[in-house]
Amino acid sequence: MLGTGGYLYTKKENASAYIANLHQTEEILKELKKFPKQLSILDVGCGDGTYTIAIEKNIHPKKIFGIDPAKNAISIAKKNKSKVRFLEGNIYSLSKQFRKNQFEVAVIRGVLHHVYDPLNALKEVSKVVDTVIILEPNGFNPILKIIEKISPYHRKHEERSYWPPLLASWIRSSGYKIVTQSYCGIVPYFCPSWLAKTLRTMQPFFESVPIVNKFYSGVILIVAKK
Repeated sequence: MLGTGGYLYTKKENASAYIANLHQTEEILKELKKFPKQLSILDVGCGDGTYTIAIEKNIHPKKIFGIDPAKNAISIAKKNKSKVRFLEGNIYSLSKQFRKNQFEVAVIRGVLHHVYDPLNALKEVSKVVDTVIILEPNGFNPILKIIEKISPYHRKHEERSYWPPLLASWIRSSGYKIVTQSYCGIVPYFCPSWLAKTLRTMQPFFESVPIVNKFYSGVILIVAKK
């Protein structure tokens, strides 16, 4: 959902979405920092470029490309001063746009639940990149499942969450092996600001307790390699 300056959920004015997304960015950056310096990174489904630019500023990769099928989003992304190269591109045709091993890591943040054929989307990614960092809504979370049914935003944008074992099976069927899998974040998008700020203080506890984190965290973060 594009506003005048980008996607509404990337803006600070929406406290809950901003808090949730900031934490997700921190978790992705934490994983990227485990790799050797000077990575080549492909951000698949980069939207308005907000999170791609955050990666560039914090990781300082050798090169980083952001692709998205939305022309308006790429136009907005290009207006930001950064070293990221933004291109229109589709996850289903990556191998036509990029060559094998052109990138060492692909970040696929909140993309798979928006495509209608996640398995073939992942198979296409695997033709180009051998290591992926995938962040998706956590299908184990019962509260999230309720929000998907009753929230006007979630219904309008067909927001959904996949059962993690199903997501894992797609990843393996695409030729990857799951290296790490974690659950994080308990602040939902577009909730009242007071609730978002309260939940943020409780977040470390919920994330640190096994089983609890699996069913209360909002997203699942997976690192997979060939």
